[in-house]
Amino acid sequence: MRPIASLVLLLLAGSAAGCAPTLIEGTMPNPAHPGTQVESTQSWEWGPFKENHHYEVTLSDWTPSSIGVRIKIVEVGRCARPDSYHVSLLDEKGLGTELRAADDLRETTQPGRAGMTVTVAEQSGEFATTIGPAASFVDVRMIPVQGYDCPDLTFRWKFQ
Repeated sequence: MRPIASLVLLLLAGSAAGCAPTLIEGTMPNPAHPGTQVESTQSWEWGPFKENHHYEVTLSDWTPSSIGVRIKIVEVGRCARPDSYHVSLLDEKGLGTELRAADDLRETTQPGRAGMTVTVAEQSGEFATTIGPAASFVDVRMIPVQGYDCPDLTFRWKFQ
């Protein structure tokens, strides 16, 4: 194969891998068990300047009919906005619930690495769903609303 063709194939393979969804996993006690009060946070960073690309999801405030969530995004450009993502919770049966975002969006800017200015966006909300004591995991999906420049993330909590 000619060197230029090899380079083109390598670039195409690299760009396709960048579009793939990313799975972030953690474990926690199942909050549906009596007496269990749990708050659990997972985070994901990418790139050579991870401080400029940080995503964090916290599950908290479990009730028999809802699950509270807090989302924090540190990013450059439109990917810093929570409304750039379709956010939902899925259980192991594939049943999905849309995020009901609270009216508490906070956005600030701060200096990032490499001379960049990053936006820090924080928002809370809830998923109106029931997770029972037999559940083995839940996923919080953050799927970009448009384009391929924002990451497609799945935060998975496995229950112990």
